[in-house]
Amino acid sequence: MKKIPTLLCSLFALAPLMGAQAAVDRSAAESQYRSDRQACLAEAAPTRQACLREAAAARQEALRGDLGDRSSAADWRRNAQARCAVHHDVQKRSACERMALGEGKTKGSVAEGAVVHEMTVPAESTAPRRAASSPR
Repeated sequence: MKKIPTLLCSLFALAPLMGAQAAVDRSAAESQYRSDRQACLAEAAPTRQACLREAAAARQEALRGDLGDRSSAADWRRNAQARCAVHHDVQKRSACERMALGEGKTKGSVAEGAVVHEMTVPAESTAPRRAASSPR
């Protein structure tokens, strides 16, 4: 019975520290949002709107603790699988994941107006099979 009051006292002692950590994270997220927003306001109208939406989305992710680097190989694979999950055909999904992970050729650039990713994969034959002849 003495463990419960001790546990409660420990939780109450840690509560201010947990709140301080959350406040620091929130403060950093808000500061970054203000900085991003200022940068967005210098953009032209169509770009400005997209930039402001992206800044707000980044702030929301940061406040949830979901904004981060995510650049490990495992993160890249998870991202590729999530984006390619829309393909229900196993071959299409596999080709999508392979391209997302860097296989194939890349042409162009953002500055040129497009980045084109291309990969050649063998296709299954769509020619109808001939039925075996039946004896007459």
